[in-house]
Amino acid sequence: AMADSKPFRFIHTADWHATPDNFETLWDVVHQMAQIKPDLFVITGDIFDGFFSLDFVDQVVEMIEILAEQCPILIIRGTPSHDVKAAIELLGRAQASYPVYVFVRPGTLYFDTQLNRAVSQASATTIKFLMYPEMRLYKQFSPPDNFLQEEHPSIFLGHFSVNGCTLPHFKMQSSTDTVEAADLLKLP
Repeated sequence: AMADSKPFRFIHTADWHATPDNFETLWDVVHQMAQIKPDLFVITGDIFDGFFSLDFVDQVVEMIEILAEQCPILIIRGTPSHDVKAAIELLGRAQASYPVYVFVRPGTLYFDTQLNRAVSQASATTIKFLMYPEMRLYKQFSPPDNFLQEEHPSIFLGHFSVNGCTLPHFKMQSSTDTVEAADLLKLP
């Protein structure tokens, strides 16, 4: 951030995999996060745990509303088999003091930390995001040449694995649905 601006604080979570089995834990986490009062909450995918999750959207919307009473929320869709597009889009209906920004495609959000909301011009913190790595979408993602050299801070978020990372049960991530580490290193 610039010297005369306040520090930008955000909480980043992912992989909630909301089901009735973990709602009690999720409620505890939501209440703890709400007490922190950052500038932005970010949830980068897999909020739900599959198609059956549509039955539970209302409870997740309630959780999002509690968080959005503290600050804006940025929600990025994760794995398509977990975050069914219709369920993710319904999270945007949350009614609270601050907006809930829901994205189902890669993109950019300019966030003004002084106003605590998204703005249309690039005079604020630049947040670039990438969903689950459908390679055709990843190849279209191209940050500007000055992405990390802009006057304001830049953040790159996503819901993806880097090829070769270790997953549960010590399995290696398949190269068909990963981002190559070398590709990330090429980001300016």
